[in-house]
Formats: sequence, C-alpha cells, structure tokens
Amino acid sequence: MNRAQALSKLNRSDMRNAAAERGTQRIFAWNRAHWIGMVVLIAVLLLLQWSSSMYLMPDEVLDRAAKNLFVWFPGMVLHWPLVLGITNLILGSIRSGSLSFPLASAIIGPLTFGCTNLRLRPGFPYRSWAQWWKLMHAESGHQLLVHSLIGSAMLLICYTAVAFICYAIGRYGLRELFVDPNPQTASGRLLTWIRQDAIRFGCWLATAIMYGLLLALTLRGGMAAMAAALLINFVIPSALLVINGILRATPGLTDVSVEKPAVPVGVHTGTCADAHGAHHGV
Repeated sequence: MNRAQALSKLNRSDMRNAAAERGTQRIFAWNRAHWIGMVVLIAVLLLLQWSSSMYLMPDEVLDRAAKNLFVWFPGMVLHWPLVLGITNLILGSIRSGSLSFPLASAIIGPLTFGCTNLRLRPGFPYRSWAQWWKLMHAESGHQLLVHSLIGSAMLLICYTAVAFICYAIGRYGLRELFVDPNPQTASGRLLTWIRQDAIRFGCWLATAIMYGLLLALTLRGGMAAMAAALLINFVIPSALLVINGILRATPGLTDVSVEKPAVPVGVHTGTCADAHGAHHGV
C-alpha cells in the first residue's frame, strides 16, 4: 500500500467516524425544545405532587394496616402518563426532537413520585420533614423505603414504555405524515396545499374549532350551556376580531382589485365622431 492509498483510507475512516458522531449527536441531543418540554413536565409534576397531599384512601384500605405500602393515587396512574405521552408525541414529531427527551422524561416521574410516597400518609397530608426523619429511624421506615423503591421501579418500567412508544409514534408516524411526508401521497399533497397559504388555513382552522366547541357545548347542555353562552358572547367575537386583523394585515391574503387603465375621453370621443362621419360619408 502506497502513501496515497494509506491517506485515502485514513480520510474515509475519519469521514465514517465524523458521520457516526453526527448521528449520535442527532439521536441524543439536547436543545431548546427539550428544555421547554422539561419545564412543562416539571410544572405538571409539582402540581400532581401537591394534589397528592390531599389524596384520601378509602376506609377499607386503611383498615388493612397498609399505611407503609406504596400509595397509588390517580395523578400517578392517569394524569401523568397522559401528559408524558402527549409531550413525547410532540417532541417526536418535530425535527429537533431526540431520544434524550423520552429518557429524561421517563426518569423524573418515578423519582418525584417515590419522594412523594415517602412523605405521604394515606388519608392524611404530607409528613413534615421532622416526622419523616423520625420515621426513617424507626423500624417501619425501612419497610416504607423498600416499598417506595419497588413502586418506583414499576413506575420506571411503565413510564419508559409510554415515553418511548409515544416518541416512536411521533417520530415514525406523525412526522412522516405531517412534517416530512412523501409529496406523492395524499398527506403530502394536503401538506403542500396547506403550506401554500398557512396563515389563512390556520385562521379557518381556529374558526372551525371555536364553532365546533360551541356546538358541542350547546348539545351537551347543563353547565356546558353556560360555557357556550360565555364562549359566544366573549371569546368568539374577540377571536374573530384577531383573526380578521391577521388576515387583513398579512400581505397577499386580501383580494386586491386590479384597476383597468382608463381610456382617455378625447380618444373615445374622437373615435365615435370618426365612426359617425364615416357612416354619413364625410
């Protein structure tokens, strides 16, 4: 092998390493979209953690002396998985999303809920830090710690499945349909049509959603009818004002009348006079 072949081989190796490094950075990246998603998730977690202090267990459960077991409350098994799945769907469907987000979002849930369980007494508010510290030195404190670790491990498995499945749906499903579709498919042609006039499409979509919500609230009746009345009296007029303002202020969206060049009066009159004279043989 001569020097030129050796250099060529080294260059190809460097290119492969650089490509692999770029692929790794793209798969496990962290950017502004990830920070926004984490801020939203942390805010929801704090809200759920605060609401769990008001969670009351049924009397029959308290009678079984299960005060040191892992406490499963609705925010842990319903609200948090729903928020976790939606955020990973969104992050998976955008171009800047990466696998770092489902991994991080799946971990913070069990950590928070595990800490919540350590300080939560079923049927009562949170223990104070002094009470918690005293409990950890008691014989039952170790049992509570073990149950918290077991419950957190179960949550980690479930939340990881939710996060990565929803991220994969967004990455390989929603992104292919709505972000980077094949131009030859129906979704690709629809997206091309939407992008030709995205502002007008967004305005029409917002209007359709408002009136659709109004119709749904009206049909439901009851307290929803009051919400429909508030919607049609206050929300819809304001939203329509904003939408029409956007349409009016956006160049190219309003219909501009094309004025035809006016014909000079003298030319028109002369032409008519010439035609009249020619008719009488002048």
